[in-house]
Amino acid sequence: LSSSALVVKLEAIVSVIEELGQEMTALSTRVDAAETSYAEAAEAAEAEAAAARRSAALDSGFSGLGAAMATGRPFEAALTRLAEMGAPPPAALAEAARQGLPSQAELTEGLAEASRLGMEAWEEATAPGMFGWAASMFAGEEEAAEGEGPDVALQRAAGRMAAGDPAGALAAVRDLPEVVAEALAGWADGAGRAAAAQAAADDWREALEAEAG
Repeated sequence: LSSSALVVKLEAIVSVIEELGQEMTALSTRVDAAETSYAEAAEAAEAEAAAARRSAALDSGFSGLGAAMATGRPFEAALTRLAEMGAPPPAALAEAARQGLPSQAELTEGLAEASRLGMEAWEEATAPGMFGWAASMFAGEEEAAEGEGPDVALQRAAGRMAAGDPAGALAAVRDLPEVVAEALAGWADGAGRAAAAQAAADDWREALEAEAG
């Protein structure tokens, strides 16, 4: 071959090598992109799985906590397990765990008994007689303004308490006549503690869920 023909062949070989080099670079870029995409997808999948595990753990933990609170069982251990997931329990909830809470059954039965005593006191206060007449006049004005007597409010409270809603039950009896409210004072104390604990548990769950963000 002449020198000029050799140069042409060499240039052709160099061109092929350069093209191969460009193709290899492009291939390497695609491989890198694929690896990055796979890593990102794997990381996203792991994050999603971790979030699902955390959500399931929160569901299980707070379900157990709610059941313990509703049945009056100790629940300090449940607080400890949930606290491992982030924010510590609210002080009100920790205090309730130390002191214990009345069960839903106790509160439901207690409301029924307190309501019976309250209505007996109400009937006695509004019975005929000088003082009873004055009380019945006041009662008539109050019932006309409210549209219902204390028995209706107590029935509404009983329904809410049976549904596990001590806060709603307390709201239902908030405006009872004093003579009836006095009979419910002991029950209202226990129901108030249960309602406060429930509200604190709800707030705590929101805080733990927000941490998972």
